[in-house]
Amino acid sequence: MPDPYDRHGRPGRWDYAESQPSRGEQRKAAAQEHLHPEIIPEGKRPPGKKNPDLCKGRHWKGPHQGELVTVILVLRQKECGWRVRSWGDESVYWFCHHQEHCRDCGKVLRISLYRDECPLYHDITPSEQEVLDRELEAALERRAKWRIRRRPVITGPQGYRKKR
Repeated sequence: MPDPYDRHGRPGRWDYAESQPSRGEQRKAAAQEHLHPEIIPEGKRPPGKKNPDLCKGRHWKGPHQGELVTVILVLRQKECGWRVRSWGDESVYWFCHHQEHCRDCGKVLRISLYRDECPLYHDITPSEQEVLDRELEAALERRAKWRIRRRPVITGPQGYRKKR
């Protein structure tokens, strides 16, 4: 515990001011001590917030290191491959389970890759094309069975309020 009478034992106000640098000079000196030359150029103060482009696994000293990770979103489709899109226009597309994560801090950098970037990407083989054609026909038949029922136009009074 500090001595409550310690402030009285200090030298006078004007003697203290001559021996110590000003508060602004102290702050500038402290800011210069904590600079990382590889991140912040000399002569600038450090940023108020951490830069999200720098990896916190490396203590904000460099960029993220990308790494491909397989993330399974749909349990019945465990591998990347060709699929039939069953919504909108029925068509064939490449479905990829890979995402790009930082290997040091684990931050998700990209949640989807182009099909050329997927390590398992390949052109459609004839056997895959036959299976996809059958799935496409089944999807079109299912869509034909769905009836779009429009509600009848309301012609009478609307609402639940009682007339007065």
